[in-house]
Amino acid sequence: MGYYAKVEDDIVTQVIVSDNTPEISGEWIETRKDGSIRGCYAGIDFHYDRVKDIFYPFSPYPSWTLNETGYYWEPPVAYPADGTHEKQYYWDEDTTAWVEVTE
Repeated sequence: MGYYAKVEDDIVTQVIVSDNTPEISGEWIETRKDGSIRGCYAGIDFHYDRVKDIFYPFSPYPSWTLNETGYYWEPPVAYPADGTHEKQYYWDEDTTAWVEVTE
């Protein structure tokens, strides 16, 4: 049993489970839930980099940049070092800063 991502214009539009490569129209690329191939398990709206043969998720915020070593998104400001069980933060895209949760 395998998982296959349908890719249109380098964006994943569908993911299915199949016994073999789907024989339906479109481009289908294998993906694995454990991320052992192509970087990570493909999801809807993920990008597919044809040169590196890797899937990566969409950006959570416009100001974040893609780490091209691990293929994850990084904020322009690191998460606060005191972010523990006592303090929690959320990202505010308008100010491009972490804001402490006070509720």
